[in-house]
Amino acid sequence: MLQETNQAPPVRVLDIDALREAMYGGDSGAAFSPEREGEVRAAKLREIDDALGAGHTVIDDDMNYFRSMRKEVADVACKHRVHYAIVHVATPLKQCIAWNARRQRPVPANVIEDVASKLDPPGSRSYSWDEPILTVNLARHGIDDAVVKLREGIERAKLHLHGKQRIEALLGGSTSVTGNPAFWNLALTGRIVNDGFLVSDVREWRDAVQRAPSGVLDMFEVATRRAIGARASMGEALPPPVLKEAKRFKRDAMKVLKKDPSRLDALIAGFNEVLGTKSD
Repeated sequence: MLQETNQAPPVRVLDIDALREAMYGGDSGAAFSPEREGEVRAAKLREIDDALGAGHTVIDDDMNYFRSMRKEVADVACKHRVHYAIVHVATPLKQCIAWNARRQRPVPANVIEDVASKLDPPGSRSYSWDEPILTVNLARHGIDDAVVKLREGIERAKLHLHGKQRIEALLGGSTSVTGNPAFWNLALTGRIVNDGFLVSDVREWRDAVQRAPSGVLDMFEVATRRAIGARASMGEALPPPVLKEAKRFKRDAMKVLKKDPSRLDALIAGFNEVLGTKSD
């Protein structure tokens, strides 16, 4: 769960095993009891709620093998209007048992097998809020490689956040979209901004679209003029085929923006790509 600030916020790691031990003593295996797990998980959610309320970025160090467990965490992120990302560690069961046996305090193998049999894999059903930003098999990819892939996924998602903020502004105080946890899933930011996913069919969005096009069209016009000026500053004239394609792209983009202002950033990037320049 990621806070959006100009400075890096404090990071809070919530380890479910450490929380369980703090509440009931002993190691995680001794402290584990199905009868107590409801209390442990409720305490974890309170910790997440408090940490997000204090402006922290939170890492939920928990298996969350039931979909309902992940939904509870997503709901807390949605409550605070912060983005979250799900990482699915899809390492084969045999490898997990082998690694566990080498731990200083291994978990009984039958416990791991039981959890594996109950696992609801993220993204395995048509719940958009449950879409993982990364699925990784640590038997094939080392932890360092996995961290790199996760960072790349987050950076790709962040490219769309400016456009997503425009959508939030157009929606105003509406909760029909912003109250949906999927709206805050980092794995979906590209689809939300580029395809209008979640927003294109709601009444608030249609009303906003009817009010907003003129301002969005003006911004697109300014951006295209800047792009042409940037290309001219390279000291070379636009080849006729490029100029023709740029005019066609601009004409089609204007039509798109009248229907869906959220496409502004994507269309500016597309226009710059046609010209061979970079957008700001």
